[in-house]
Amino acid sequence: MSQDPRIFKTKRDLKNALITMLKEEPLEKIRVSDLCHEAYINKSTFYRHYNDIYALYGDLLRDLFHDVADQIPDYTLFFTDPLKFYRAISKSEKRTFDFFQKQLAENPVDLYANIFPDVLMNKIYATGIITRNTENDLKLGIAIDMLRRLQLERKRGMQTVCEDLWVSLIHKTLFPEFAGHR
Repeated sequence: MSQDPRIFKTKRDLKNALITMLKEEPLEKIRVSDLCHEAYINKSTFYRHYNDIYALYGDLLRDLFHDVADQIPDYTLFFTDPLKFYRAISKSEKRTFDFFQKQLAENPVDLYANIFPDVLMNKIYATGIITRNTENDLKLGIAIDMLRRLQLERKRGMQTVCEDLWVSLIHKTLFPEFAGHR
């Protein structure tokens, strides 16, 4: 069932207003009343959709993370070619992050808030290659966190050869049953 167009428009307008306001001031200083004025909506309408400004911000981040995740063409690569998967994440994340940074100017965003690993895990589980359970949740969580750490090290100038070795090591250690599938 698709979303009511009025709800879609209201949420879109609120998110756009939030992006505009974040260019000028940090999230903590944005008041719901000012946001509603910017979005041309009533405060009661805001509260019909969100409990507070942080819920709206979380919704905005969720959209961003889904956009990043949707740019990765094939989630089976996580198992069949983890290095190619890592590079696809890095490439799509960089494009989206560059865009988002322009929008948010001085309000940097941690792209690895709790939301992004969950989005990636859901996409990986959707391949049907592994089943969702506590053990796989832990292994995927560790793998995604290690990939994040590699990206941070890359920004600090880590060699590509070392990066390739780490991706391979993470994959072989956490998912040895897929290590020979290339």
